[in-house]
Amino acid sequence: MADLAPAVPQNITRTNSQRLQPVYRELESSASIYPGCLVEVNAGKLRPHSTAGGAAQMQLAQQNNALGGGIYNEYPADSLVSYAVYGSGVPVYLPIKAGAAAILNGAKLTSGGGGCFKLATGTDVVLAWANQTLDNSGSDSSAFIKATTA
Repeated sequence: MADLAPAVPQNITRTNSQRLQPVYRELESSASIYPGCLVEVNAGKLRPHSTAGGAAQMQLAQQNNALGGGIYNEYPADSLVSYAVYGSGVPVYLPIKAGAAAILNGAKLTSGGGGCFKLATGTDVVLAWANQTLDNSGSDSSAFIKATTA
């Protein structure tokens, strides 16, 4: 997920509202993880969500503030990862898969597998709604999109 959009702020969560704040946690990872990645727990360790279009708890890896890292600095495998569990209606930035279909403002988003998100189709589980239009279909790198958790 290198070369993410440089205009994105250094935080995944886009709100200061106490009502919308996620629950923050930490867990060791079994793979490298970028901030913003949809994550899941497997065998007691954190990893990027593996099932495209599948069910997931809205858990996003956070930027590594303790080490001064932003959303472009990945956590290496076997490191302690800060992540947040989100409720519904929270404004966030989500990584969109490289080469993903164009997304219109208001579109439904789902897991793209590997921790990124994509446009939801058919029976895909909706995890968020896009708050902007993004066409990443011709790109070979991921990009961030403004979204709201479902």
